[in-house]
Amino acid sequence: MSKFLSALVWVALVTVVQAQTGANEAYRAHQMIQRAQAYLEAGNTDPGVKLLQDVPRLFPTSEVRFQARLALGEYFFKQRQFPDALDELMWLKRAEDEVVQAEGMYRTGICYYEMNDYDKAFIALRKVTNDFPWSVWANEAFYYVGLCHFKMKRWARAYDALQMVGVSVPTNVEQTIGEAGRRIWVKVSDRDLVTVLHQEGASVQVQVEAESGDREQLALHALGSAGTAYLGSLEVVPGAPISGDHVLQFLGREAIKVVYVDETTADGESSQKLLTTLRLASTASIGFTDGAFRDYVQSARLNHELFVRLKDFDGNQTEQRDTLTVTVRSEFEVEPEDDDLIGLDLTSVSALYEPRDSVTITLTETDSHSGTFTAQLRPVPARQGDGQVKVDDGVLHAQIGDRIVAVYEDELRPMAEAPVPILAAVMVLDESQQDVEITQWVVKDVELKAEKHLIESQIHLRLGQIFKEVGLQQKADEKAVEGLDRIAEVIRLAINGNLPQATLEDAFHTKWDLLLVQDDLRGAVDTCNTLLRMYPESRIADRALLQIGKAKLASDYEADWPEASGVFSAVLRLTQSELKAEAQFCLAQSFEKIAYAKQKNVETRVLPQNSVLAYKACANTYPESAFAGQSLEKVVQFYIETEDYQRAVDLMELVFQDFVDASFLDVMLLKWAVAVHKMGNPELARVKLNQLIAEYPNSKVIRTAMRFRDAL
Repeated sequence: MSKFLSALVWVALVTVVQAQTGANEAYRAHQMIQRAQAYLEAGNTDPGVKLLQDVPRLFPTSEVRFQARLALGEYFFKQRQFPDALDELMWLKRAEDEVVQAEGMYRTGICYYEMNDYDKAFIALRKVTNDFPWSVWANEAFYYVGLCHFKMKRWARAYDALQMVGVSVPTNVEQTIGEAGRRIWVKVSDRDLVTVLHQEGASVQVQVEAESGDREQLALHALGSAGTAYLGSLEVVPGAPISGDHVLQFLGREAIKVVYVDETTADGESSQKLLTTLRLASTASIGFTDGAFRDYVQSARLNHELFVRLKDFDGNQTEQRDTLTVTVRSEFEVEPEDDDLIGLDLTSVSALYEPRDSVTITLTETDSHSGTFTAQLRPVPARQGDGQVKVDDGVLHAQIGDRIVAVYEDELRPMAEAPVPILAAVMVLDESQQDVEITQWVVKDVELKAEKHLIESQIHLRLGQIFKEVGLQQKADEKAVEGLDRIAEVIRLAINGNLPQATLEDAFHTKWDLLLVQDDLRGAVDTCNTLLRMYPESRIADRALLQIGKAKLASDYEADWPEASGVFSAVLRLTQSELKAEAQFCLAQSFEKIAYAKQKNVETRVLPQNSVLAYKACANTYPESAFAGQSLEKVVQFYIETEDYQRAVDLMELVFQDFVDASFLDVMLLKWAVAVHKMGNPELARVKLNQLIAEYPNSKVIRTAMRFRDAL
């Protein structure tokens, strides 16, 4: 029994230690992210980015690391450093929170959109709409899907995608509260609408009624081509009711009712009213502003006026100017003990602060039905050494270095089951302290020197790439030489100064690219192999291998092509890699290139069997990649070349179901028409050609399709 109790005590101690360690790590990670974001907002990008990059390295098992990855992805995206943004966003798919996964996939899609890589953008965005249709990112994803088609001049596809924006809603959730002051959307699904709307003069109308008396008729329009779903919207604003103006006026916290007259119900009755009720609630916002109550401020000073602005349509209850109350408190920072970190809400503004003093102030609505409330107060100095001020005198006491926090209880808001406190905070500054400071960074330590040389080498790399693209090879070589000089210094500092692995990896990667600017393929390969020997499990090792394989495959020497296939196979053997789908596709391409080189004197070239199997493996193993559809296109072409038309048609049906946005669907429709025509079905061939001409008017095969259709 004693041994059993000892074991229980030991397990309990381990659990407590683990909880304390996890809480401590989460606290430290949150603190690093907050400091990093403060640096970035102040324009000190280097220390901000460095702090964010350190979070995943120092806390490799904490969920907080994904917040750092997301922040880095957003920063690189704003700087238009899209490859760097993608490197960070790819990690978010491993997060436990599905909302984080959805946002990561959405931001991946818009990165590819900005890079004009629309095929990869479609893959990421469609994954959001298919796997996370309930998330807010699904509506955003539909918007960018439409933009991708618009950029590619596929007008019909763009229209179909853009009209889906705003119709993604949470599944199996009864939404009873909507955002006040926002336009409302009404969606009606009814299979009978297809028949009803064919009647002369028939239309879909709903009536929207507010409790305060306003009533408006809303016309719904067809959503999609099926004819079973209709959508309409109505502007909703606070104010006195005015019926018939096509704007619904409301007062705070009231419910609105939507009435739809169903002409033909399932039991055969007519004019059956279907009611749904939506209660309007406002998501409140609060902040400290300037004296005009317009721009937010980040600091306060003692014995000076402090202005508070609150926006909450729920407070608009009458025809007069209403009032609301807000608690304003001063707080001083405390350093928590490790035991206090267990269960601490690290996302709270005041989690690590103790209150010094508090007052309750009354805010008055700026105008009738404006929903905006304002007030002002004057904080005064507290005596030095005072902790909490106990005197309830209606005056807010604070000291320099404190933070002043306004707290408002948002009692009703969409998607919230209980009142939500919202906060705004400012720091109390000394009179002599200025809001704007000039900071000069002096490079002293080895790590900063290495980063400085690395940045300079990357600038020379970009200039060299630009010169190379416009044909000025001599200028490109000069910039590459300058960049290589700085990279050599980075590598020396990194090895002798025992710098982080990431710095040395970036140096080797930059050196590889600089050598490619000089067309020094052998030197680039040697650099890549050196990197792989030093860090075989590097996160950029697979990228380096893939670049070696592509370089060999693009070589004019046929002897390099079998070596390329060996390199692609090496990538596939890696334990973890995000590039396996591309490596598999390139492996199939290498088999194809080697075989076609041997068929130079053959009148009709046929895709070799090993290449077909490799393309099939790419599509089957990596169905969600951008290379799956391209692989299936190759397989379809093989079936047509070998006159196996039925298998080609069966495969094309799957392609059109799984790759609705692929860039090769116009060519696939032409192949489909060819296949069914060979099978003796000219009518279906004509249907596919008409679809190609209607949906892809700018296709490179449009003239061929029109001639084929005329011949049929």
